[in-house]
Amino acid sequence: MTKKIIALFCAAILLLGLFSACVKQNDETGTVGQDTSAAALRDYGAWEGEWSRMDTGANTADITITNARAGMFDFSFLGMYVTPAGGANTGELEGAAHFTGENKAVFEYDAEYRDDTIVFGFVLEDGRLLVSASENVLGLFGMNVAIDGIYEKRGASIPATPAATEPESKAGSPAPAILGKWFSYEPDSHPNENTPTLTLNEDGTFHFYVNLLEGMGSVEGSYEIYGDYIECSVASMDFRGFLGDDVTSFALSIGENTLIYNGDPIGDTNPGAVFRRERT
Repeated sequence: MTKKIIALFCAAILLLGLFSACVKQNDETGTVGQDTSAAALRDYGAWEGEWSRMDTGANTADITITNARAGMFDFSFLGMYVTPAGGANTGELEGAAHFTGENKAVFEYDAEYRDDTIVFGFVLEDGRLLVSASENVLGLFGMNVAIDGIYEKRGASIPATPAATEPESKAGSPAPAILGKWFSYEPDSHPNENTPTLTLNEDGTFHFYVNLLEGMGSVEGSYEIYGDYIECSVASMDFRGFLGDDVTSFALSIGENTLIYNGDPIGDTNPGAVFRRERT
């Protein structure tokens, strides 16, 4: 009888030790107990909801984010381009984006019919969602449908940014805040020789260095400012036979430290593309 009691006692001690080891291991991976890492302390509620792209005109885009948790969130995208004839081109995408840093996430998409990976970046900044796609996204969605742009959460109250009121109205001189170079924005990357670059000059002219996917091209013209909107008139291009070689004008919406492209695609620059100053 005594031997049985001792044996049971030893078995109980062994099981307790195994249970303690499992709890410790699970606690380190965040599956048991409270995770105090930076990922766990994110405000996941700020990510979740229905988001609509700003200033899209004929190009509408909506993103729904759900189930945000440590490490990732689920999302779905629906974009539409209304053609001049009244038809519509659409594009859809869904998946799970993984956090790569504070308020940053990435989704890598491998299409069955393609041999490359398309990378989508998500950045939560000042209550807005900045979304961008790698250059090889061309052809994934319907013609002229793009996911790039700045999105606002439906029903959210976001105060107007100072940059929206800085530029003067038409016939005024350009505000210093918008002059200079603006670079097509992709999270976690810096401008290089293949980055679309827009230069706004003080004399009211612009130079747009565009990525044609098979080389680079230049677009030049003049611009005028209407409040928080810039209208650009194309005077010349140094390329033909590429997407956008028939564009005669496009517009830019002025945000906080951003310009949003509104117009027909030129090379790999699509409606909703975000331009920002070079980051240090």
